[in-house]
Amino acid sequence: MGKTRDSRYDLLRVIAMGFVLLIHSIDSVQIGQSLTNQIIKGVVTTIILLCNPIFFMVSGHFSLHFKGNKIEDYRKYYIKKGVNILMPLFIYQFIYYVVTVILENRYTNIASFLHLFMLDILQNYTTSYFWFMYVLLAFLIAAPFLSKMLDQFTDQEEQIFVLILITMQILGWVLNLRGINWGVASYPFSGWLIYFLLGRLLEFDKKKLNGFTRIVIITSVVIFNVFSLIHFPQSSSWGLFDLSPLYILLTVVIYQWFLSNRTCLKISKLKLVTKLSKYSFSIYLIHGAILLIIVPHLKVISSSIEAVVIIFICTYMLSFLLAWAIDNVIIKYVKRFFVKIFLTIV
Repeated sequence: MGKTRDSRYDLLRVIAMGFVLLIHSIDSVQIGQSLTNQIIKGVVTTIILLCNPIFFMVSGHFSLHFKGNKIEDYRKYYIKKGVNILMPLFIYQFIYYVVTVILENRYTNIASFLHLFMLDILQNYTTSYFWFMYVLLAFLIAAPFLSKMLDQFTDQEEQIFVLILITMQILGWVLNLRGINWGVASYPFSGWLIYFLLGRLLEFDKKKLNGFTRIVIITSVVIFNVFSLIHFPQSSSWGLFDLSPLYILLTVVIYQWFLSNRTCLKISKLKLVTKLSKYSFSIYLIHGAILLIIVPHLKVISSSIEAVVIIFICTYMLSFLLAWAIDNVIIKYVKRFFVKIFLTIV
């Protein structure tokens, strides 16, 4: 029996994808270092960098429900992930690689061309905007086993696990601020895996914060981040925008608000949201190449804010159009080819 599509997660994908493109648009423009600009950038960065944890949480929600118990079940799972995720990633990385070769005039023979491409996808792209995919792929490989672990938890054990997870993160963060290396903070109590697991662990959490409490939490975290950035330049290495306890709290509060808000539910059912969500993965994969092409022509605009807005809009529109074309002209047929090879319906 097929599952009813939950449109709330479509909206989360669309918003998170917009944040990804927005932060990369901001990074492509030189912003002045005035106090006003620092405050604005601190506030905006705190909010839009929620894109990373939100994507990991949504991925955890959909990936941590593996019910197979036979070798064939695992084989189908990994084939499905390979065809639907790894193969499109490879194709879009190749497109990105070709764009960089052309823009940098790095023409060479075919052997060297292919060698450098393989070197990029196996090593160099881990520090590019593709970094997210390498982390996610590791989680997806482990997902069937993590699912079995979480399935064994009672409701009380889930609460205990989350409590210990957050406690470990707080201890490690506080000690690191004091210059002490927290050697105990390791798997599964550190890194982006926290958000991946929370995507499953928070599914059945019925507790809802009232509006006032939610606003206080969001405002407090934003103020703390902005204050830290202005008065302690080294704070950028404190995990302010990814894995600090406060940012985890901020992410959970906003994530659950999106899932419970009635207005967000109505918006999530719009056809535009459904369409953008369908191509959000491909938009993410292609937007880096689009930025490389258009930024040199658009960032010359005198107003930095105006430049960011124009770059963002152009990047989103062009990324969607190219993602739609590549997915329907190339990737759809490549998927069918691989499905026939493995004789598996995905």
